[in-house]
Amino acid sequence: DSLLMACVYEKVKDKEVIALVEEYYKYMFVLKEEYFKGKKINDYIDNGVDIIDKLVRIDKFELDTIKQVLAWASKDEFWNSQLFTLGGLRNRSKNGELKFENMYVKFKGTDKTTAIEEYING
Repeated sequence: DSLLMACVYEKVKDKEVIALVEEYYKYMFVLKEEYFKGKKINDYIDNGVDIIDKLVRIDKFELDTIKQVLAWASKDEFWNSQLFTLGGLRNRSKNGELKFENMYVKFKGTDKTTAIEEYING
C-alpha cells in the first residue's frame, strides 16, 4: 500500500486529485459492491489519479467541475450503469469525443458546442 501511494504521490503532486480519486472509489466500492467484490481499492487508485490528473492538465477541466460531473453521473440513470472505474474517462467514444466530455455535455443538459463554449467563457 505505501509503495503504491509513494508512486502516486511522486507522479501527481496535487493532493486534491488524489483525495478525489480516493473518495470516488470509497463511494463506488459501496455503491457497486457486487462489481468490486474481492478487489482491492488500491488497485484502482494509481490509474484513477493518472486519469483525473490528465483531465485537469491536458484537457483543461477544473477539478471542481470533474467532481460535480462524477457526482451527477453516479446518480444519472444512463451514466450510473456505465461508470464503474475512472480508467475509461479519457477513452474516445463512438462520436470521437472523450467519455468525460460526453458526460460533461449531458451534465450541462445542452449540446457539445454550447457546453464547451460556456465552460471556456465561464
